[in-house]
Amino acid sequence: MNEPVPRKVCIYISEADDRNLLRPLMKHTYSANNRDLLSDLIPSGIGKETGLRDMCAHFGFSLSDTVAFGDGTNDSSMLRSAGIGIAMGIAPQEVRDAADYVTDTAENAGITLALKHFEIL
Repeated sequence: MNEPVPRKVCIYISEADDRNLLRPLMKHTYSANNRDLLSDLIPSGIGKETGLRDMCAHFGFSLSDTVAFGDGTNDSSMLRSAGIGIAMGIAPQEVRDAADYVTDTAENAGITLALKHFEIL
């Protein structure tokens, strides 16, 4: 039986070490720093936006009909690809810039507030 190929690896590494040590060695991947010392190593050409596109193709609906929420740098491309991209209140500026809308934190009902803002709820 063939083992599944990992599509993403999470590693604890400082942003400086990620940038200076790891990225030069990992030529066929990109990394997205999420929180403090956590980085995702992802094969080039694969990401949350490709998952969103694949899901749309599978279920037969358009990307313009999707809503995506994100709070980490690994969410930026997904937010740009979605019909509506929403950054959570704890998101760094880079993620906020990729979004159509910035909501409050999850603890402060950010998802509900955003869905009400877009009259989905």
